[in-house]
Amino acid sequence: MTANKIAFANEKSFCKRTTFRQAPNEKLYSSNDKTAKVIDLNEDIRIQQVACGKHHVLALEAESDRPSRVFSWGCGNYGVLGHGAQVDEYYPRLIGTLAHAHFAGAARSVAAGQLCSLFQTTNGHVYYWGKHRSVGEATMRPTLVDVLANNQHNVIHVAAGGQTVVCCTANAQTVAWGQGGYGEL
Repeated sequence: MTANKIAFANEKSFCKRTTFRQAPNEKLYSSNDKTAKVIDLNEDIRIQQVACGKHHVLALEAESDRPSRVFSWGCGNYGVLGHGAQVDEYYPRLIGTLAHAHFAGAARSVAAGQLCSLFQTTNGHVYYWGKHRSVGEATMRPTLVDVLANNQHNVIHVAAGGQTVVCCTANAQTVAWGQGGYGEL
């Protein structure tokens, strides 16, 4: 960074990245960003899906022989990266909360909005973090959208926009929330 400008090193060809950031002791509702370090990978990461928000990226790895993992990087405002802190990440970082087996079902998809992120499981549950409204507190870690789960909604698709979130269910219902100033909802 020089003179308030950020420079990026351009690659002339594709190259394999062999590191990611991880806070090994990261647990639900605790922040250990001071212990986060760069980890060398011993195994290949096979990305199934990528979702891009305005200033952040989510990558879903879903392998049949191991639990699903979600990585995020970019601008960490409003907890949009899911690490419990408003810190930018320049390397992909494993979202520790989703790496633990506290959620039921394997990964199906990820979605990224302007300032929020979503993770959907194969059993139709949705986890949300970030902020999609101009008022209120941000959700700093992935949290189950219990209104959907407790009302027997089996979500089959999720999407997020600038300030809206939309979920489609197996019963052909559409559930949307957020800002609807122009009829988005």
